[in-house]
Amino acid sequence: MLWPEDSGGGVDTLTVDRSATTAAVDGSLQDVASGVLSGVTGGNITFDGITVFELLFGSGNDLLDVDAGPALTGTQIRIDGGAGND
Repeated sequence: MLWPEDSGGGVDTLTVDRSATTAAVDGSLQDVASGVLSGVTGGNITFDGITVFELLFGSGNDLLDVDAGPALTGTQIRIDGGAGND
């Protein structure tokens, strides 16, 4: 599930919820002039100007490669590996 949220107080949050997934997920979070999440959902997710990016994994043995460069400056990245050997 994908949940964009605007709190109205200047904090924009994007949550990608894969917590119900039992299979292993192998993805990446890249800085390519915008934030790009790939390999986690059915397609790439590109985002810009997000204050908080949150990714929730399920019970599989997940792997995520993170390259947080200048385009993600100012974005708080939260990753919950869930159960499994992440």
